[in-house]
Amino acid sequence: MKPSRNHDRPPSHRFRRALTVAALLGAALGLAAPAYSYWNATSTGSYANADAATLPAPDLTATSTTATSATLAWSTPFQPTGYDLAQSPATLTGCPTHPATNATGCTASGLTPNTDYTFSLSAAMHNWRSPATLTTTTPKQATTTTITATTPPTGPVGTSFTATANVSGNSGYGAPAGTLTFSLFTTTNCSGQPALTTPPQPITNKTATGSLQPPTGTYYWQTTYTPADTYNTTSTSTCSTAITVTPPGTPPAVAVGISPVGVVLSPDGTRAYVANFSVGTVSVIATATNTVSAIAVGGNPYEVALSPDGKYLYVTRPYVNTVVVVDTATNLIVKNITTGAYPWGLAVTPDGAHVYVANYRSNSVSLIDTATNTVSATIPVGVYPDAVAVTPDGAHVYVTNASSDTISVIATATNTVSTTIPFTVGAAPSSAAVSPDGAHVYVATTSPHAVYVIDTATNAISATITVGTAPSSVAISPDGAHLYVANSVSNTVSVVDVATSLVSTTIPVGNTPMGVALSPDGSHVYVTNERSYTVSVIAVPVLHAGTPPAAQVGMAYSFTLPAVNATSFAVTAGALPAGLILNAATGVVSGIPVAPGSSTFTITGAGLYGQASTAYTIITAAP
Repeated sequence: MKPSRNHDRPPSHRFRRALTVAALLGAALGLAAPAYSYWNATSTGSYANADAATLPAPDLTATSTTATSATLAWSTPFQPTGYDLAQSPATLTGCPTHPATNATGCTASGLTPNTDYTFSLSAAMHNWRSPATLTTTTPKQATTTTITATTPPTGPVGTSFTATANVSGNSGYGAPAGTLTFSLFTTTNCSGQPALTTPPQPITNKTATGSLQPPTGTYYWQTTYTPADTYNTTSTSTCSTAITVTPPGTPPAVAVGISPVGVVLSPDGTRAYVANFSVGTVSVIATATNTVSAIAVGGNPYEVALSPDGKYLYVTRPYVNTVVVVDTATNLIVKNITTGAYPWGLAVTPDGAHVYVANYRSNSVSLIDTATNTVSATIPVGVYPDAVAVTPDGAHVYVTNASSDTISVIATATNTVSTTIPFTVGAAPSSAAVSPDGAHVYVATTSPHAVYVIDTATNAISATITVGTAPSSVAISPDGAHLYVANSVSNTVSVVDVATSLVSTTIPVGNTPMGVALSPDGSHVYVTNERSYTVSVIAVPVLHAGTPPAAQVGMAYSFTLPAVNATSFAVTAGALPAGLILNAATGVVSGIPVAPGSSTFTITGAGLYGQASTAYTIITAAP
């Protein structure tokens, strides 16, 4: 039996029962539709198909779509007796599932950014239904990154400059998750490559803080937000106002004798020995108090070296072709050893058994047997040898030849020159230092004003580092991370970051710095100023390796970095455990961890005269 098209005629008993069954079925499926079923173009029966085909579908559109809402609109191609509106995924919020028959739109809210949504609207007329389907994609939530504070606005080099930034979303879809990366630019509009950049800093409560320790200059902060999900956009702040980093002041100096040249530190770091060329003495500086006493060694002492146990001091006296041996317990001379002509530089082997002495006018190296304090061999080298450096394993000795522009490499097993390393003509190599691992030799030259890096595996020059004018001597920190180069004409010390082969800091000192040496712990650099009659004492930052205590989720945590001479701190690689922060001024890591795991990060401590970096690991246990 075909349904009647007379809409005023009441339905038959059989049809009323069909409507009841449909209503019960709709309730069982969770549909809150009216208690009657609809036919559409797929319904069976020619009369149903014909009527359904005459009902055009609504013109369903999304007139506005934000990250969390979609405004729908539809036409009314016929007067409906009901609407059905469904949304996938999730359920409708803000739009009724059965809009009023006179409605032409609604706004679905509470949507998720960057998600596809399908809306299905069916307009019904009695027993017929005509559906319309629309798919729209909500965009990502637009974010805004704002720098809220920068401190301090100015400070000396070595200061940790800090910026704090906030990230907010424009649609109100929660707090953006992810990281903030802080950069310092030298351009007012933050164009080009940044001068320095922090590692990504995790965001907590929409905020993160980054710290950097820039060299002298003027900089501008900028920070970039990187989302940790697919729901937010990246955003970058505007440039901050300028911050200014001022040069370091001149470090304190200790008065010694006239024309100080060579300097060496005792193995325990309690004494610095300084050769005073014009007065025939060696000044002994008590490093704890910087008080000075003197040892008389005879005229024109030039260079000094100590036995590994610190019991004997060796002093070259070039004008009398002698090396003086001093007992450091009594400060008395125990032997004068005759060498070649004009002994200048010298070095003691790691086992203390031999001293190699460069004879400037003899073009040779004297080998002193320390057991007998006699010269046991003479080794020909280049022209005007003036500095000597021994590898940590004692297998090789590197001798700078100032006039032949070469390095002679002596194999100590045979005490013969095994290799000669050429430099450019006029380079005049004047000083050498070997890295603690023995992998590299650093040679200072006056033309160009540079330090050359020699790879000891191949004895080839692998890098050239430009420093100040007329570098006279070079020393390396005990951890091998920094070179300290005394520049005799520019009256400065260049601090070189070995990892990058770049000068990170330039320190003003006295007139005509000639010698440079480090304390055994690397915390102080001693520089002789020949024409100021002083020794500059430079306190440099040191971060000692250590194992931070374990942390536990939900428990208060605190760890003070084991640092010396550091006045500010920054995380320069990796990230602290979530929930912990670093106090940039005190070097204290504290807070309450929120997640278990292992976090490895690098802390850089800075002072007026340089930086030091060390990696640490904090293991956080579950509660």
